Amino acid sequence: MAWMEHVASAAATLVRSDRAVSRRRGIMLALASSLLLPAVSGWAQEAPAPHLQASPEFAQFPRYVGTLGSRKIELLLGPKSDDPSGLHGEYHLLDTGEVVLVAGDRDGDTLALEESNDGTHITGQWVGQFSSNGGLSGDRMNDDETETQSYTLHLQRNAAAN
Repeated sequence: MAWMEHVASAAATLVRSDRAVSRRRGIMLALASSLLLPAVSGWAQEAPAPHLQASPEFAQFPRYVGTLGSRKIELLLGPKSDDPSGLHGEYHLLDTGEVVLVAGDRDGDTLALEESNDGTHITGQWVGQFSSNGGLSGDRMNDDETETQSYTLHLQRNAAAN
C-alpha cells in the first residue's frame, strides 16, 4: 500500500505542477496577446485605399456640378470609346479633393454607374435620370447597400474642368 500512496502523492504533485504551469502559460498568453494583438491585427487589416489622382483623360468630358448628399461634387462623365452606350469618368469631392472613378451605361435618359475609390473595388452604385436641360439626379448607394444618398447635378456649359 505504501507504494500506491507514493504513486498517488507523486501524481497529485504532477497535477498541481501541471495546473501551475498551465496557469502561468495562460497568464503569459494573455499578457502576450494584450501586447501583441493590436500590432498583429494591424498586419491583417487591409491597407487604406490609395488616393486616386484626377485623370487628364477625363478633363475634356462634360462637367456636372452639384451635391451628393450634403457634399459638393463635380462629375466628369463622357462616352467610352469602345462602347456607344457606355460612360466613364470620375467625380471629385470638393471638400477633400478625393477622386472616385465611375463607369456604367446610359439607356435613354436612365443612368446606371458603379464607382471605385481605388480603381479595383466597387464602392458604390449610382442610378439616375438625365433631365431635358442637361441635369442629372438620382441616388447613390454604398456597395453593401447600407447608405443611400441623393444627388442633384447640373451641366456646366463651356467650363473647363480642373
